[in-house]
Amino acid sequence: MIVITGASGNVGVELTRLLLKQQDVSALRIAAYDVAEIKRLCGEDGPYVQFDYDDRATWPAVLADIKTLYLLFPLPSPKTAETRMKPFMDAAKQAGCKHIVFVSVGGAKDKKFVPHHPVEQHLKSLGVDYTILRPCYYMQNLCRNITTHDYDIAVYNELFIPAGDGVTALIDARDVAAFTAAVLTNPAAHKNTDYVLTGTEQKNFQEIAAVISQVSGRTIKYSNPSLPRFIYRMLRRRIPWDVVAFMCLFYSIIRFGKAEHLTDVVQKQLGREPILLKQFIEDYRVYWQPESHVALPVIPDWAGGPKRD
Repeated sequence: MIVITGASGNVGVELTRLLLKQQDVSALRIAAYDVAEIKRLCGEDGPYVQFDYDDRATWPAVLADIKTLYLLFPLPSPKTAETRMKPFMDAAKQAGCKHIVFVSVGGAKDKKFVPHHPVEQHLKSLGVDYTILRPCYYMQNLCRNITTHDYDIAVYNELFIPAGDGVTALIDARDVAAFTAAVLTNPAAHKNTDYVLTGTEQKNFQEIAAVISQVSGRTIKYSNPSLPRFIYRMLRRRIPWDVVAFMCLFYSIIRFGKAEHLTDVVQKQLGREPILLKQFIEDYRVYWQPESHVALPVIPDWAGGPKRD
């Protein structure tokens, strides 16, 4: 049994769609906190089951007959590494899981302050086979509701990210999903291996804004806010503290030139070139249209928010 967690995430949605097409659904289980949302995103017919890290009564149904686990770290923080991830990994092993595929982040191997680091270390000491995937910056971060970057682009014509002039490798979550599907369906070929997953492009956010401008026909400015301005705006939008803290950490890693370098792992596994940023923006351009967004709290000018027209 292959069990998928985090099915509503950047990779999880695309991975679920792929596996529902490729895999015998009798050997697949999609564990979701919001089953109705997953049905909306991936189709009504699927082997869906309710899952809540904080409700251990949901765990047995998720882990029954498990052989391979796709594990995502929701709302990463040092606290939830201890209260959610490690206990669930232990429970998966006890239930008979033989291989865990963990989606981590770039830098987690060496940087102990990254919340994913202790999860990686626990996984390696757990006594089951593992594969650790460390994707670079997801292009989909530019249009996820949780970041509200899409709202700033659509309404303010602004890329509001505190990354300075830092350069990051980029990857489309669809490519990560395709890579992950290959690992899940042939885990023995990827036993006890770490992969850094990137596309073929490295850009700073000024360059990213320029590509969005080129495709959309609008002028998108990269405003490079200070961390206090960024934090204030995110909290005004009621984004959870732990999410804001993780974004600040992640963008600071990029700002100070510590982001992952390019690798060729993805193209070797997939047998094709990864999706380019321009293609991603063309595919997702609807997310940056003003009419596709509901109103969010208005940000005062002194907090770094552009004036509305």
